[in-house]
Amino acid sequence: MGFEDGLRALARTPDLVADMVATYSDYLLAMLDLTLARGYRFDALWFWSDLCYRGGLLFSPAAARKLVLPHWKRFGDFAHAHGMRFMFHCDGGRQRPHPSADRGGLRRDPSTGGGGRATMCAS
Repeated sequence: MGFEDGLRALARTPDLVADMVATYSDYLLAMLDLTLARGYRFDALWFWSDLCYRGGLLFSPAAARKLVLPHWKRFGDFAHAHGMRFMFHCDGGRQRPHPSADRGGLRRDPSTGGGGRATMCAS
């Protein structure tokens, strides 16, 4: 779909985007289960995305709470259940984590410094 088309779809067909995010999250969690079942072990799950620009989120906080944060929480819960940290890196103007980030199980990692880039972690 691509980044710009994805943002347009978020505004025009949010139910489609919600289904895509849920389906992809289900797929990733199933692959992680298979990987762990084969004996691989990791210290952390690390995700990244360009959800922000200089001024903040590229879509509304309400959309983030509805469409994204519940799945971040699923990944965080999975990581914690398997003794891993959950980490999320985001470029853009995110000097502070968004107030809703804690609903996704994320907090700002103070070791990452500033510069507009944030690595959010759930310990």
